[in-house]
Amino acid sequence: DVVELLTPKNNKSKMDESVDLVAIGCPHCSRDELKEVATLLMDRKVLRPLWVFTSRHLANDERGAVEIIEGSGGNVFCDTCMVVSPACLKFNSIAVNSGKAYRYMRTLGGMHTLLLTTEECIEIACTPPSTEQPAEGVRR
Repeated sequence: DVVELLTPKNNKSKMDESVDLVAIGCPHCSRDELKEVATLLMDRKVLRPLWVFTSRHLANDERGAVEIIEGSGGNVFCDTCMVVSPACLKFNSIAVNSGKAYRYMRTLGGMHTLLLTTEECIEIACTPPSTEQPAEGVRR
């Protein structure tokens, strides 16, 4: 299985065309990752679903970062993982920032999955989704 690693420089249109969900934190976001996501979202608005996963302990310690993420329109989930969430099944494709999430979302979730950097994931989350209709037989 070849990893589909895309960057804005070499394939921006492909990144933007189909991502329904951006998910960060598999394994859970560390303190530094949570702060990075918050910094990247400062003064920005999330335009497609953004899910950030971390531990309850860290979310409580880093309330400022959580408030920035949620204030931008993102969601912070504690003590769970995107891989075990049946909520992911309502999406067709996902952008993630970790190899673990990439592998599991493709094999266990059966989703079209893009592996991007955290910064690229946030760019996608803050970009309006495509208005194209999904292909026949693709769940929405």
